[in-house]
Amino acid sequence: MPEPVNALSRARKGLNSAHARLTMGVRRSVPALEACMVTARRTLRPRTIALLAGLGVALGGCFDIPTYSDFQLNISPFDNTYLNRGEATMEVWLMPGYTCPDEETARLYLVYSNTIETPAPLALVLHAEPFDYVRSDGTAFSSQVGEERLTVDWAALTAEKMMGIRDSGAGAFKPGALVASLVREGFYVVVPTNCWGDLWHGTGDNDYTEGFLRYGLYLADDSVKWAQSRVDTDPERVLLAGLAEGGRGIVDMVGYGWTDAAILIDSSPDYLPPLFGDPQNDEFIEGLEKIYGRGELTDEEFKTKLGEVSLYYQVSQGYVAPTIYLYSANDDFVSVELSRPAKNAIEDRYPPGMYFPEMETAESRHIITNNHRSKAEEVVEWLVDGWDDGFPPPTE
Repeated sequence: MPEPVNALSRARKGLNSAHARLTMGVRRSVPALEACMVTARRTLRPRTIALLAGLGVALGGCFDIPTYSDFQLNISPFDNTYLNRGEATMEVWLMPGYTCPDEETARLYLVYSNTIETPAPLALVLHAEPFDYVRSDGTAFSSQVGEERLTVDWAALTAEKMMGIRDSGAGAFKPGALVASLVREGFYVVVPTNCWGDLWHGTGDNDYTEGFLRYGLYLADDSVKWAQSRVDTDPERVLLAGLAEGGRGIVDMVGYGWTDAAILIDSSPDYLPPLFGDPQNDEFIEGLEKIYGRGELTDEEFKTKLGEVSLYYQVSQGYVAPTIYLYSANDDFVSVELSRPAKNAIEDRYPPGMYFPEMETAESRHIITNNHRSKAEEVVEWLVDGWDDGFPPPTE
């Protein structure tokens, strides 16, 4: 099995040094950077700020960023429990402009079959667990479980565990089944990494009191566009997949305009209002307030705001697309109260044939498609057959 991060580590010192030289002109003190961003936000959309920063365009004299291209860190054979060495290739890239809280540049992975036929379908896969924030005492929420999620290394390791090229410590469960099934079916698979703890929601316009900006949604969006510009993909066959908390990022992408793509959401905490009222969830809700921006909203207003960032809400507002939505009624990590509303909405509003029919299982499972080869192959086959045969038109 390849060890791409080991290969990355051997080159890391030189790459970090080069990156530092390239970004010396933009690293300012926190107050100065915050003032620059506030000034820029008054005149530019946050998306424009991120793009201009990535392209090396100055913002009102605040930034002096050299123009530079993406850095490729490594290209190597890809294999996991479900794919043999020699079947696929993995590329690892740095994504300039996407700076993690530890001042390192976020990574992106591109995986594909060595016999891929183009134009090929494209799948974005968003990993789980990107939730973290800085508490009032200055420590990170994730520190209580001995992790440092606001770092490029944690994000890369989490993505690699999801792809099945790192030991996940999951016992009998072997992650990587979904990625392998997509590769075998002829997809390009693009996997960004989230070091901002923002549930893939960030657009660079969060409150700067934690000392960093969050870019999860922008990176997810740019990862698809990056892949479409770099390899030969079929624009009519795009799958947006999110595992566990990654599913929330897929919902955000739908709200961001990706309404024609197929979606796969597996074991996601989709509808969050039921979390309120239980003191055990207070710290989690504090993080949600930082990620989604509570401002002066009352408890009920904030609950409503969170409820609108859900597949349940999107479907209730008329959203319809080829959908694979899976969860367990006995998931040890996600309450069925958060998962079932979207299932009910899909069954009520979608035409038959537009959604994968087996949405809920009673088995105690978490992230079903990526840990079970048969289920991964089943859902990928369902999607490809739907594309080949034609999904039913949405009903009015």
